[in-house]
Amino acid sequence: MKKIIITGFLCIGSILFGQVGMNTANPRGALDINKNDHTNNMGLILPTNSDVRNIITPQGGNVVPGTIIYDSAQDCVKYYKKTDQWSNCIRFSTTAAMKTANNTSAKNTKRELFNSKQK
Repeated sequence: MKKIIITGFLCIGSILFGQVGMNTANPRGALDINKNDHTNNMGLILPTNSDVRNIITPQGGNVVPGTIIYDSAQDCVKYYKKTDQWSNCIRFSTTAAMKTANNTSAKNTKRELFNSKQK
């Protein structure tokens, strides 16, 4: 009888483990929200609110650390920390993106020059 119960629990456990895939039958991670053809031409919309004090959880209670929102009043992204407080604004600037792109381009050029000299 114990073998049947253990086998049942193992079967149920393997069924309960799963990944969530929206618009895909084969999710590539814990949550995959891409199309089946992987064109990835849609963005993710974060929950938006003008005041972090308005954020609630579906079950009620405290906000869970790791919760991410878009703060429309401050025009930035914030996340809830383990210290029971919201992070400062996270802003993305085009100058930082351009600087990263230029550094990557420069590194690739140096790598290509090095590889061509090795041949």
